[in-house]
Amino acid sequence: MIRVNIVVEGQTEEVFVGQTLVPYFANKGIIVNARRVKTGSKRGEIFKGGGDNYEKIRNDIIRWTKEDKDAWITSMFDLYGIPKNFPGISEVSSKVNPYVKIANLERAFGDDIAYHKFIPYIQLHEFESVLLSEPMKMMEYFIEDREACERLDNLVSGFDSPEHINQSAYNAPSKRIIREIPAYEKLKSTAGPLIADAIGIDVIMRKCRHFSDWINKICGIRDIE
Repeated sequence: MIRVNIVVEGQTEEVFVGQTLVPYFANKGIIVNARRVKTGSKRGEIFKGGGDNYEKIRNDIIRWTKEDKDAWITSMFDLYGIPKNFPGISEVSSKVNPYVKIANLERAFGDDIAYHKFIPYIQLHEFESVLLSEPMKMMEYFIEDREACERLDNLVSGFDSPEHINQSAYNAPSKRIIREIPAYEKLKSTAGPLIADAIGIDVIMRKCRHFSDWINKICGIRDIE
């Protein structure tokens, strides 16, 4: 049985993997497991979550490859807020096509990890992009916010895809959602994954090309092994 470990940025992504990706890949004969990046420890207590320092990310990925040599490993970190010491970040212009930018960063990421079973993945531009694949599904959780969901739906129609939505501090996908549905800010780790699950992987893949490429790369492991 093929196994894939996913190093994720935070609790929202960890829950998303467990609720949505685990059953999706299980139907394809692939077992996936996620854990938040280990950021430190004190007196036996392990601290997890966040991707503010690339060295912590790198160390955790390398650590997991040594702990579980038979499994493949991949990542799920937001482009928005990516660490300043991330490989290749200083060489990529913010003005280039987001798909070109992400391809260059993932290539540098893969080269730096240098592990033959590593699939580098960076989310364009953050987890909430997948929620904007079908904003009206947010009513599955925020049932009284129809007008807010309709405004988000209209917003998305002005972009080539949810993955093109601005990554700035004011206009990142999560910031746009919070402006329309303020309650999302404190509920994102529970509401986000539930909404994503309601939207469904097939819709997300159809709307988000880069996310789709990642899912297909993981599925493609079956052709390698």
